[in-house]
Amino acid sequence: MARTPRPATLEQARAVVDAAARLFAERGYHGTSMRDIAQEFSLNPGSLYLYIRSKEQLLQSICEFVLDLLERNLDDVESLGTDTMTALRLIARGELGIHVEHRDWYRVYETEYRHLTGDALERVLKGRRTLDVRLQDILRDGERRGVLRSLAPEPIASAAFSENLHRVYERVGSTGGISVSQFADAYTDMVLEGWRPRAAETQ
Repeated sequence: MARTPRPATLEQARAVVDAAARLFAERGYHGTSMRDIAQEFSLNPGSLYLYIRSKEQLLQSICEFVLDLLERNLDDVESLGTDTMTALRLIARGELGIHVEHRDWYRVYETEYRHLTGDALERVLKGRRTLDVRLQDILRDGERRGVLRSLAPEPIASAAFSENLHRVYERVGSTGGISVSQFADAYTDMVLEGWRPRAAETQ
């Protein structure tokens, strides 16, 4: 039977989830025990159940938190009704901002979500699929407007745009002292324009 946690303050619960995110990011979900998390607060492992029901609930909370931020980022961009190129730049800026501000949480969301089970896994998978479909819709709109070439199969294009953004940032970071927005813009330009010189640069 699942344990029912006692009431805890929002700050206490958030501190526990934040510690779990840091440890999951460093050691992996299965490489982290409840004892490891408890030691972050000099607690007995059983005391954690004052705040949570299970280790899996911690993982679920992390993944759903990041999903919510990514969904709101898309909502904000779509509400502007801007052109495709600007929309993609803004999406990249927002996603990378989430990555940088919540680095451990984002890393866990990307690498550890598969350890969820049952309804929790299905909810996260559904959320990830929805985000991907929404990005595909933006790319498809760019095709219709003639600002992007055919990107079929679209799942490859959407995955390449979003997932590689984060992987490149993890590897390169803020090399050159540029801001997150500048990095996102440079990445978007490279993806959309390729490495060929612009017309003005060849004259």
